[in-house]
Amino acid sequence: MTPSSLPRRAFAGALAASFVVLLAASLGASRLEAAVRQPSPNQPQDIDVSTVIDVNDIRMFVTNTGSLADDRTTGSAGFEFPKGSGKTAVYEAGLWLAARVVGQTRVAVS
Repeated sequence: MTPSSLPRRAFAGALAASFVVLLAASLGASRLEAAVRQPSPNQPQDIDVSTVIDVNDIRMFVTNTGSLADDRTTGSAGFEFPKGSGKTAVYEAGLWLAARVVGQTRVAVS
């Protein structure tokens, strides 16, 4: 081994060691990222079926998934009018959104 080849071998060894460390770190980071990955924001994690709009003479169940006037706890109608009478006017409803985009009608329903 000549004195001039020693720095090249040291550099090659350091480069190889750096590559191995970076590869191990990236594999570990991807596993960590997969372990703490958050669910899609489009899907609610907790479905709230206990929220009630209770104003004037109306009592109506509302969920955080877009469902309106549907009592999900009992499966019965969730829009009562007059309040306390047991008479229902709507069994179930949902939010509809529509728009025209570049001449095309787009609709989203919950």
